[in-house]
Amino acid sequence: MAVGTSQWWTMVVFTSSMVISCGAISIGVTNSSDCDPPELSRADLLHWLWQHHQSSSQSRTNGTRSESQHLPAGGTGCSPATLCDPADPLDDCYHPRDACDGMADCMSGQDELHCDSSLCPFRRAGAISVSVSGSEELVWDDVNLRGCARFCTEALTGCVAFGYSAAGRRCRVFRSVSGLEDAPGWVLYVRQEPSELSSEMALETLPLDANPVFDTRTRVLSAGSSSRRVVGGRVVTYGTYPWQAQIQVYSNAGHFEHHCGGVLIGERLVLTAAHCLRPALTRLQVKLGQHDRRDASERFEQTFAVENALSHPGYGADPARGDADDIAVLKLRLRHGRPVVFSSHVQPLCLPRGPPTVGQECHISGWGKTDARLPDAASSAADILHGASVPIVSDSVCAAPELYGSRFVAERMVCAGHLAGGADTCQGDSGGPLACPGADGRWQLSGIVSFGVGCGDLLKPGVYTRVSYYVPWIERVVQLL
Repeated sequence: MAVGTSQWWTMVVFTSSMVISCGAISIGVTNSSDCDPPELSRADLLHWLWQHHQSSSQSRTNGTRSESQHLPAGGTGCSPATLCDPADPLDDCYHPRDACDGMADCMSGQDELHCDSSLCPFRRAGAISVSVSGSEELVWDDVNLRGCARFCTEALTGCVAFGYSAAGRRCRVFRSVSGLEDAPGWVLYVRQEPSELSSEMALETLPLDANPVFDTRTRVLSAGSSSRRVVGGRVVTYGTYPWQAQIQVYSNAGHFEHHCGGVLIGERLVLTAAHCLRPALTRLQVKLGQHDRRDASERFEQTFAVENALSHPGYGADPARGDADDIAVLKLRLRHGRPVVFSSHVQPLCLPRGPPTVGQECHISGWGKTDARLPDAASSAADILHGASVPIVSDSVCAAPELYGSRFVAERMVCAGHLAGGADTCQGDSGGPLACPGADGRWQLSGIVSFGVGCGDLLKPGVYTRVSYYVPWIERVVQLL
């Protein structure tokens, strides 16, 4: 492996005046809080129909929407339940097809919240539909199953059921029901109690000049099947790793090119590897919200000069410790008088409360080489951000003579990767994140890509700076920069 990137977030991040919470993103399309709704018997379904036909007809609210309702962006038909962000002066809405699709269409990430638990209130009945009057149902095409469930629970007062057809991804959401009918290809999901949310959705109202950190505790950023490549990984969707920074260096050819990875931990602070700071600071710049290096018009991209930086004083000071203390903190220069603007695609990763556990699956990401046979040059960097999942390797195994021996300093380093070879960081990934889920379900920055032998080779997992060991040092440095 050589040098690479890997990190994520957990408890606190730094601003110029306060500590703010962070690190609550769910990576992947499944997680332990997903619900698999139990099947309803036909008898139970008939009993449910009798109950909810009575109760929903009595509690129905005025202002029902017409069939095939669409909620386009631009304010038409917006309500508190469909508004992307109450602080957005454009009052944009998101269409139901945008909900729970793994891409944050709202600056607040509202369209991806609560997706992994959205099916929990429901029970399932296959090949059944419900008959209602046209004014009692909403119909949408090309909608995700969990998005359909969310609109029943969060956007429609008194919603008692929804039907979903995988063919065409059709969603029908019901306030009241009057009968059942067989409908091959459809699955009916019913609630025990009607929804009472609608306009009382938990949307935070934020001042227009705020620089918020969004609580996305249950949001799915769809690493999923597309999360398997740095070396041995794959291209990830835009916004999957919102804390990922790219450090660029001004080349002799007269332009900025890829140099290293980094991790955003505050509104002006980025962590990286100490060995990434060999060029003069005046030759470096940091990009955030970057995904495709060839695309200069990405919506959330921000570029900052480096105002100051401090590497750990122990790095390179004692040859006996080799690559230990490979960590540095960058302070970003204000851009137009402002620090980093947080959004759905640019968010800080918090520092860990403790080390990762052996065998735990963590994520790596970066623009480093995707093929170890490529030359070690900026031209070998990947165009689009890649990511992969790797397990934590025990200290005793990593310190074995067949792996890294005395070069591995357990207290200050952590190993992650597949002993049989496979997904790994590589040249160009240095300074990036090794992100692991914490005990509270939040992601934390467990490692910074430091060094390795080869890329994805047998018995050569990646070696990362153990961030938990350096948290006190980081907190002191933040006060000095």
